[in-house]
Amino acid sequence: MMRRILTIAVISFGLWSCNDLSVSAVETKPGEKIEVRLQEHKDVLLTPDNVLVTFSDVAQDSRCPSDVVCVWAGMAEIVLKLERPQGGSENDTLRISGLVKTPYRASTIDVFGYRISLLQLDPYPKFEERNEPRVYEALLEIEKL
Repeated sequence: MMRRILTIAVISFGLWSCNDLSVSAVETKPGEKIEVRLQEHKDVLLTPDNVLVTFSDVAQDSRCPSDVVCVWAGMAEIVLKLERPQGGSENDTLRISGLVKTPYRASTIDVFGYRISLLQLDPYPKFEERNEPRVYEALLEIEKL
């Protein structure tokens, strides 16, 4: 009995330690919109087409900090890389204005049979935290066309 428990524990640990948590998969259906939260430098696989979407980078974030009064709302831009299994990749930029109530459909791209919209980019900047490193997370709306 002890040997069986030890074997199960070793197998479970092996599966857990080898699991690549950076890629998740979501099933898409024509005409159905889904929301996906994606951290910077992480991926999501859109099935059944196996299109890989990577949140590559935050190209800029000039949004007016929430604890400051600004003349201009600013904006943020993220770069998504999309790759198809049969070959071909594309880099696209999505933008969102500062000081908008989110979720907000800011910009949209149509690529590889999908419509992808940026709804939100977190964390929203604060002046008092301007020098702290940020881990960005985008809220995307994805629709299979």
